[in-house]
Amino acid sequence: MYNNYDYPAGADTPDAPWNKKEPEERDFHVNVVVKLSKDETITTNNYIPVMDDEDGSTYADTENTDWVAEYKEKKYTIEDLLIELQQYIIKDLAAYKGNKRKEAELNDILSATQGWVTDEIEIEEL
Repeated sequence: MYNNYDYPAGADTPDAPWNKKEPEERDFHVNVVVKLSKDETITTNNYIPVMDDEDGSTYADTENTDWVAEYKEKKYTIEDLLIELQQYIIKDLAAYKGNKRKEAELNDILSATQGWVTDEIEIEEL
């Protein structure tokens, strides 16, 4: 038989860890900022060939090259990739129609791919 003296001090108080209740989950509106980077090769003729006076070799002057425009024209941007991913998810949703667990998972992924905006894009020549 147990008595009250078998419990540690404070065990019967409301602030004891095992007596605390977790707060209910709530929605909070937040702004997510993600910075990604990638080394990439862009093929372009948007440069000026310049001859080096000292050794006669030529080099490419890209001082006036708009690398952001070149990138957007020739490569997939993150937004482009998300749109492609959305198309695959929509096809998968049709294929998994009736599978509630898989549909919920795919809808979560689809939702996560939406609403992204590029706030800034910076490209520098390496």
